[in-house]
Amino acid sequence: MAKLLAQRENVEVTIVTTPVNAIRYGPTLQQHINYGLPVCFLELPFAGVENGLPEGCESADALPGLQSLPNFSVAVDMLQHRLEERFETLKPRPSCILSDKYMLWSADTAAKYKIPRIVFDGMSCFKQLCTHHLYASNVYNEVPESQPFFLPGLPDRIEITKAQLPPEFNHSPIASSEHLKRVRETESKAYGMVINSFEELEQEYQYTHPARILNHNLYSKNMTTKQSILFWLSVTAIALLSIYTKNLTISSSISLPRFTTTSIKKVIEKSGIYEFLSFIRKIFNYLRTGHWVTCDASKWKSPLIEKYGVTLVLTVDQKGCGKEKIEIKKTKSNLIVQGQGYQNTFLTWNDTAASSNGTVYSYSVGVYAPKFFAYSISFKNTNPAPPTDAAGKQAVALRVKGDQSAFVNCGFYGYQDTLHADVGRHYFKNCFIEGSVDFIFGNGRSLFENCTLNTVASGPSINGAIAAQQRASLAEKTGFSFVNCRIQGKGLVWLGRAWGVYSTTVFIKTSMTEIVAPEGWNNWKDPSRDQKVFFGEHACTGPGANSKSRVKYAKQLSVEEATPYMDISYIDGKEWIPHDIDNI
Repeated sequence: MAKLLAQRENVEVTIVTTPVNAIRYGPTLQQHINYGLPVCFLELPFAGVENGLPEGCESADALPGLQSLPNFSVAVDMLQHRLEERFETLKPRPSCILSDKYMLWSADTAAKYKIPRIVFDGMSCFKQLCTHHLYASNVYNEVPESQPFFLPGLPDRIEITKAQLPPEFNHSPIASSEHLKRVRETESKAYGMVINSFEELEQEYQYTHPARILNHNLYSKNMTTKQSILFWLSVTAIALLSIYTKNLTISSSISLPRFTTTSIKKVIEKSGIYEFLSFIRKIFNYLRTGHWVTCDASKWKSPLIEKYGVTLVLTVDQKGCGKEKIEIKKTKSNLIVQGQGYQNTFLTWNDTAASSNGTVYSYSVGVYAPKFFAYSISFKNTNPAPPTDAAGKQAVALRVKGDQSAFVNCGFYGYQDTLHADVGRHYFKNCFIEGSVDFIFGNGRSLFENCTLNTVASGPSINGAIAAQQRASLAEKTGFSFVNCRIQGKGLVWLGRAWGVYSTTVFIKTSMTEIVAPEGWNNWKDPSRDQKVFFGEHACTGPGANSKSRVKYAKQLSVEEATPYMDISYIDGKEWIPHDIDNI
């Protein structure tokens, strides 16, 4: 977490810890500090020996036994005074604290200095939700010790006995009921909560979690505008991490340096850190203006509301570039996003296959939900053009894995593997799609109508391809159809490559410039695919449409052969695409 936050623009990180823990955790960050990461340590004396603890025992995992926990707690509480002494000399003081839920004195410090506090819970959303509903319902006090009862308020039906409840609901040698009551009180007063979650195992519990996200009436509105943020206070590590910002320009982008492993990167992305940083940006808006930013209601009066009969359209009110990796989960169906024009509004990120543990995870925006519609907005991967044959440089702008997704007047920018039409039925109309190698790829059933396909390939020989469709068997109803499109740009490219054994791609009434290679198509260096692929062209125009030198397995389609691919019936569009979809 310290590394991620320190990599943000104009952010400095100070980790406040104890001497033993500084030695314990310091080497983890020292290499990154040597590379210029703005992180430093501030050590506070830990009164362990004075409270009967063995010398060097400065973290909970080093305790000789539970009997030492009360002594350890006293020593931990003594850190409050020492930290507050340092607060008096800090300019600016921290403007946000992220503290472990059991570090209760941090709530008092936050209130004393009028610093927002965010709670960290290292368990899981499942545990949090169970605890919340048990306290709210008090059902555990209404049943005998051995009688099973159902946990209330959960997505799943879970039966348990009172004896199986965690110690906080029984007599606990670890913490008194008064202590646990105070934990709940300080938690409820916090600005928000960060929860360690096993996303794939407890997705439903994330969406039903009752934790309050913003309690922004807790603190005075008379905060100074140039303040720092203080993050992460852990009982286990006794580590206090503070972030000093040099200005209040906050984006939600994270760029991990080369020394960060790809596996860690993937875990971090799934941890919800991007949503957390978006939340931090809201706090900064509050600190700067003294009020929570609200939107001009007129900006939300999209004509799409009446068209689709919805209550709200997410309008990106921005002329410029929003930097954030975005994932629209499969449960978030029926979402409509509208920008201010594909040349004005961009959603960007800069992952590659190497940095994200695979091409499919390198997207700037990932759409897993069905019925996703986007209007007048661009999706861009900002990684620079990779050298020829460079490994791991694939960089996806948009991955769409949700069925019945439509994109109208949108832009897609990248180089290799720009648009991943992965799974499902997709409709792209009046779009601008740019790339070099296989820049439209996947195993979706996708119709591209009136789109501009702009190649940015380089070099004198064939150095790219527009499409790489992945159909693997005759049983799959997938393929790409390009109708009334325009191929332009630079370089020399194939219309398509046979990524899948039964790869299916057709171009109908498409204008092709001389950048289309004379042979037109490529079999992925596998001659066995020649008789299985379906590569077709019909009524195309321009110098690139000359069929005299086309490969033998490519087809010039008749009207009858081309008709199934010509309109939205190819993607069952009459079932889900409005007839006036582009009339907004």
